[in-house]
Amino acid sequence: MTSKKNTSNPIPSRGSENSVTQLEKEVRELKKRLEMTEMENEFLKKEKAYFGSLKE
Repeated sequence: MTSKKNTSNPIPSRGSENSVTQLEKEVRELKKRLEMTEMENEFLKKEKAYFGSLKE
C-alpha cells in the first residue's frame, strides 16, 4: 500500500502569531481529511461484507 506524500509547501516563519494561525488551519484541514478517510474506510468495510455475502 502506498501513501501519498504531502505536497503542501512548508509554512514560512513570519512570526509566532502567523505561524500558529497557519498551523491551526492545517490541523483543521487534516482533521477533516482524517474524518473523511475514516468514513470511507467504514463504507468500504460494509461494502466488502455485503459483496462477500453474495458470493456464498
